[in-house]
Formats: sequence, structure tokens, C-alpha cells
Amino acid sequence: MPNLCSICGGELDFEDVSNDSRSQEIIVYCPFCDKKPELERVELPLEGERRMTTPLDTLKKLRDGYKPPGNSIIVYGNIGTGKTRLLKTCPKPVLLHNFDPGGPHTLKKEIDEGSVIVEDFSDFTTSTAADMYAKWEQSFNAHTKSGLWDHIGTYALDSFTKWQELVLWQVVKRMGGSGDGQPTMRNYMVQQSTICDTLRIMNNLPCLTYVTGHIHLDKDEVTGELLANLFTSPKLITKVLGCFDEVWITHVQSKANKPAEYKILTGIMGRFHARTRLGSEAGLDILENPDVKAIFSKVGRKLEDKPF
Repeated sequence: MPNLCSICGGELDFEDVSNDSRSQEIIVYCPFCDKKPELERVELPLEGERRMTTPLDTLKKLRDGYKPPGNSIIVYGNIGTGKTRLLKTCPKPVLLHNFDPGGPHTLKKEIDEGSVIVEDFSDFTTSTAADMYAKWEQSFNAHTKSGLWDHIGTYALDSFTKWQELVLWQVVKRMGGSGDGQPTMRNYMVQQSTICDTLRIMNNLPCLTYVTGHIHLDKDEVTGELLANLFTSPKLITKVLGCFDEVWITHVQSKANKPAEYKILTGIMGRFHARTRLGSEAGLDILENPDVKAIFSKVGRKLEDKPF
């Protein structure tokens, strides 16, 4: 259907003013009426029907162009509360980037059968931390370039606590520290922005992103209450947690004469401040069994393994 002039009803004509071979830019005008309509500049694909772009076209382009990211979880808690072991319940295959010495020991069965693949970056000292970060960054970028993430069910970083140390020493090496080699305030500021930028990239992978961390008790400056926070800089806590869909805390229930019960905290309980976006409408229990797939399934979000 031709596009008509809103003044005289005549068929609009087009003048090609393209200067880019990848697209066609045109000016729309009416050749019939004396009163010139307002000129409009429209960018169209070179192939296909030649017509004006309408608001509905723009809406469709925006809708079709949106690719939802994968889901992201950060789980933090005390040592030995099942953070790494929870990977047994995540979509397979799991690619685990390990920064904690001895961290993958609880996944021996899954590693042997090939459902968990480990790249180890835990063998570093303060003097070699920057080089280890460079090694990790090179590996991560290579996987991105090769399209590996499309074939991974879960990308896991274990743990954020150790990884953030590597980020800091990489910044110090690149920028220079103080006279005695210690980080400066500017080093810490760049570390914070690097961490947040990198987490956003991780959390947009086409797979589940799963990050572990440790707990540190901090005193609330207003209430004086002790809070069990993610072990990182106070200025980073809110920024880091805000990068993730799910913020869970591992919780151990101990009862007399009974084995300890391991749970996942999804909401606020005393000094522990977890949160969930999944359960904001569908309703998760505040304490869930430690099973990632089952928790997602409970709110109608099925996580599936990929062929491996």
C-alpha cells in the first residue's frame, strides 16, 4: 500500500541520499502539493520492500532484537555449607573456574564423569596474582569468541572472594601502586568498576551464571546491628549483589542428636539478608532445599542440561 501525503492525499515520493552501502537513507516528500509537508528522513534495509518505517515496525524491531540473558545466582555463606556442592544440581555441563584451593573436591564424581569441567586458577600468590588474572581473562575471552557458552549449561566462578583479589592486583600492576607496592585508593576505585563491568558480562551469558562468595559480619552504621554480608568492600556489596537475579545464602540447621540440615535462604532472616526475584510473585519458601533446578522449577522456570 502506497504512503500518502497527509495534506493533499497524493502518493509520496522518495529521494535517495544514502552514503552507506549497508543501508538506504531516504527523504520523503510530496511532489503534488504547493504546501510542502515536513520532510522525514528514514533509514531502510537495502533488500526487501521499499517503504516508510512505521512506529509498529520500530516496536517489532525492538521486540525481536531483545535477547534475554541467562539467569544469574550468587550464593554466599560460611566455609563448608555447600556452596560448591550445589553445582551438582545446576544445568550441565558446568564449566567451573576455580580460584579456591581444594574447592572442587566435593564434585569429584561429576568431574570424573565429565558433567563438570574445571579450569583451575587457584595456584597464585600476591606476587603472581596479576598474571593469574591475565590467564583467566584470556581464557574467558577465548571461550566467548569461540561461542562455547552456547554449549554450556552453567558457568561457575568459585569464589568471588578470591577472584576479587586477582582483579585488585591486576589493577595495581597496570596502574602502579603506592611506593611500597600496596594498593592506592585509586586502585580500589578501578577494581570496583572492573568487578562490576565484568560481572555484567558474565551475567549476560546464554547459560546459568553461578558465583559463590563468603560471609563477613559487618555492623550497620545506623542501627548497630550485625549483618552477615558478602565478604567484599562495603562500597561494593550493594553494587555486586545488584548484578544478580538471585542472592541466596547457604544455611545450616543443627538440631540435637540429628544430622545437620543444609538449606538455601531466599529471603531475610535475622542478620542474613538474601533475596529472590524468581519468588517475588510465585512464592518460594524462605528456606528451600539445596537444589537449583528444583527451585527454578517451583516457580515455572525450567533449567535444562545441554548435550555434552
